[in-house]
Amino acid sequence: MVDLPEPVRALAARLGADGSFKRVRLKQSGSMSAGRGKPWMRFSATETIDLTTVMFDWRARIGPLSALTVVDRLSSDETRSELRFLGVVPLSRPPPDQDALRKGQTLRYLAEIAWAPDAILRNASLHWETKGALIRVSSPGHSRPWCVELELDEEGRIRRATADGRPCMEKGKFIERPWQGRFWDYRERQSRWIPFRGEVAWIIDGIPSKVWEGTITEWEACG
Repeated sequence: MVDLPEPVRALAARLGADGSFKRVRLKQSGSMSAGRGKPWMRFSATETIDLTTVMFDWRARIGPLSALTVVDRLSSDETRSELRFLGVVPLSRPPPDQDALRKGQTLRYLAEIAWAPDAILRNASLHWETKGALIRVSSPGHSRPWCVELELDEEGRIRRATADGRPCMEKGKFIERPWQGRFWDYRERQSRWIPFRGEVAWIIDGIPSKVWEGTITEWEACG
């Protein structure tokens, strides 16, 4: 187990985490958009989140007859965000700035600790600190740590995750924008309290622009 500030260890306890698992597997359904003014598409997705390292694999089926697959992946030696036809044929080029892509995927991992609370206790690469009523979690970046701030609800569970600058792909290049994820509808699974609904938005001109909303349909901790 890692050494943690007391408010962070208390958060883990409220979420039911005890550090006994190595990964989380979940399924989602919902709607997503490529950005402001772009059409919304229904999706179904599966995701594996590692609890000991900064690593996840998310695969969503979208489009007519679910013929398109979105793959988002982060590991120590690989970062992906791509679109495939029938799960095989690439339809998108690799993003031009791999460092920006890795930063974006790392911030996503940090926010999704709401769905993987045992990472609080198991992932020794993360750094935790408190900032008033907020909890800040960060992972090493290239020039400075990449950081997400967690806001808690009335029950002391994660309600919102925010980042000051997450890379957003616009017109073929990454632009850093404020970003947030919101979580609610907590339910107990394997003694953990997991938010079964969530949404993601970019903050543009001070106004949230939602690009993803989903519901957890299955959740399992294992390993």
